[in-house]
Amino acid sequence: GDPLVDGDWVELVAAQLLADDSPALFRFVATTLIGLRLKLAAAATAPQAAIFRAGTLLVLKYGVLSGYVPISYGRNVDVLAPRAQNGDYLGQVTLTGGLKSTIEQRNLDPAWYRTNLEPLRAAAPGATFFWAWSPQDYPAEVGYCWVTNNPIPNMSQLTGEMDIAFDIGGIAI
Repeated sequence: GDPLVDGDWVELVAAQLLADDSPALFRFVATTLIGLRLKLAAAATAPQAAIFRAGTLLVLKYGVLSGYVPISYGRNVDVLAPRAQNGDYLGQVTLTGGLKSTIEQRNLDPAWYRTNLEPLRAAAPGATFFWAWSPQDYPAEVGYCWVTNNPIPNMSQLTGEMDIAFDIGGIAI
């Protein structure tokens, strides 16, 4: 039947009571659906969701490279620190702020790149996504992100392997 008409919904993720307001990522087997609903049940206080997103999960072939900065630590703040004519410090004014990082991938198999990463790159301008670099080990280091550069893949003429870097901006969740 039509789950939107007769109420015959399929549960993708079992009900869970979350301990706090930290991000929560849920994985489920990919399936074709005509509708999706998020059911929030009241506990001690009324439930809220800041951002809800359902989509395809991409697990990077090799993870992140050494030197990676988790998005939640990539604070990027532009400040103005004015001084008086006599040189006295007048305080600090924050002009802009946010988070930034770079997702870099090297030596990717060209077939894997074309099948898995190229669709993400092609959708990058204006697209938002959740980025969790190691959700099992660091579940709180999640950002709601967008790509800030124009990532262009580089191919090794010797091996055909692909390199690419996505500069991302975001907000910590």
